Amino acid sequence: MGYDASWTPLIGGGPFTARVLMNKPTQEQEVGDQKITSERIGMEYFAGDFPGLYESLEDREPEVIIINGISYLASIGEKKFDGKTIKLYLEPK
Repeated sequence: MGYDASWTPLIGGGPFTARVLMNKPTQEQEVGDQKITSERIGMEYFAGDFPGLYESLEDREPEVIIINGISYLASIGEKKFDGKTIKLYLEPK
C-alpha cells in the first residue's frame, strides 16, 4: 500500500526510494454543519526510509521529493508516535 517515492539529497548522495503514505485532499469533507477542505498535501514515511531527510529540512531549504513521477517541495513536518514515523508537508513544484 502507498505510493512510490524517491529523494536525492541536495547535498549529494542517494537516491533513496521507498513507499510512502500520501494525503492529497481532493474534495470537501463535512464536519457537523460545515464543509472543510484541507489545503495541505502531506506524506508519511518511516524514518529509516529516507535517512537524513527530516534533519536536512530542519537545516536548509525544502528538498524535492518525487511521488509517482510528480515533483513536490517538502517542508518540515513532525515526528509522530515514537519518532519512527515522519510526516512532511508538500507543495507541487
